[in-house]
Amino acid sequence: MFITNQVLTFALGALTASALLNVMAAGIQLYASHVLQNFDIEKHPTTLPVRLHPAVMIMDYDGEHYGLDHPKDWAALIPKGHGFVRLNDPVHTRLTGHPDSFYQVTAFHQIHCLMGWRQYFQWIFEYDAELKSGRNHTEPLVLSEHNYGHAEHCASYMVQLKLCAGDVTLEPTTTKINRQTGRRVHAVDSDGIKHRCKDWSQVKEFLESNHEGWKNKTGHFKGDDLN
Repeated sequence: MFITNQVLTFALGALTASALLNVMAAGIQLYASHVLQNFDIEKHPTTLPVRLHPAVMIMDYDGEHYGLDHPKDWAALIPKGHGFVRLNDPVHTRLTGHPDSFYQVTAFHQIHCLMGWRQYFQWIFEYDAELKSGRNHTEPLVLSEHNYGHAEHCASYMVQLKLCAGDVTLEPTTTKINRQTGRRVHAVDSDGIKHRCKDWSQVKEFLESNHEGWKNKTGHFKGDDLN
């Protein structure tokens, strides 16, 4: 079979380019592997640099605070900076070249998830109330793909963290008759139970003080963009 010089040149060029790409890909893979092997999480900040005092919380559900229709109560929990903190992390700076290292305190990520769920439930209740009032909806209430994904993420996130925290405080039970089945069942009464906690007023104070150092810095996220 007759092969022209042009075809031969093209073939050799393609083989050379392919070889170079393979070498580059291997180099990138080796570099990434090197970075991961040398990434020691213990060399990074893992908790706030503040000694928290022990505290006690007495459970008290009065139906007036942190309900689904009390957004101001939920908003009051969030410190300035929305639970984010800037810490000195030279390892992160060396790996990324970014001069600032930001983290979020886990507790405020959890509250953020709960606030999202509260909003989703509120939409459902409002939609149901409109249906009962006679308003005719042409479309069913459906969470957007983003909100559905956020709800799923938060479900997995919250379950894992609750299991990790492992609160083994005992809550007494009473018995009552299930109206639907007629069976006697155990019901948990958590009111008045003491739980060992950390002083979260210290956390809020530390975060808001830290926020003063970067609140006017441009090029960073805003708290309203948490989703």
